[in-house]
Amino acid sequence: MPNLEKKSQPPKSEIREFWEWCGFKYEDCYPDGKGNWMNVTRPDGKVECHLKLSLRSFPPIDLNNLFKIAVPKLHTKLGDKPTFDLLVGWVEDIIYDNDPALSLFWAVYPILKEEK
Repeated sequence: MPNLEKKSQPPKSEIREFWEWCGFKYEDCYPDGKGNWMNVTRPDGKVECHLKLSLRSFPPIDLNNLFKIAVPKLHTKLGDKPTFDLLVGWVEDIIYDNDPALSLFWAVYPILKEEK
């Protein structure tokens, strides 16, 4: 049975945790951690510099990024059948008017929490 509850926007800490699980690395630009900038290393090795307090340092939670970055990571961890089952559940969830990207984020997030 699909979860009919509306999906909420995750807090910044959970967004960061999610993208770190997907292979992003976040490091202070200054060794003492007192600067306002951080280096963001993407899973493809590209390094970008962002303001620490900016949500721009995290990829947007959209279907493009989720299917390009998170779903392949999920597939590597779970394999074919469990990933397929999760995606079928996600499709059932969005039929009931949930935001597709937030719904997929919240479908994947508990799996990354299990990994810790």
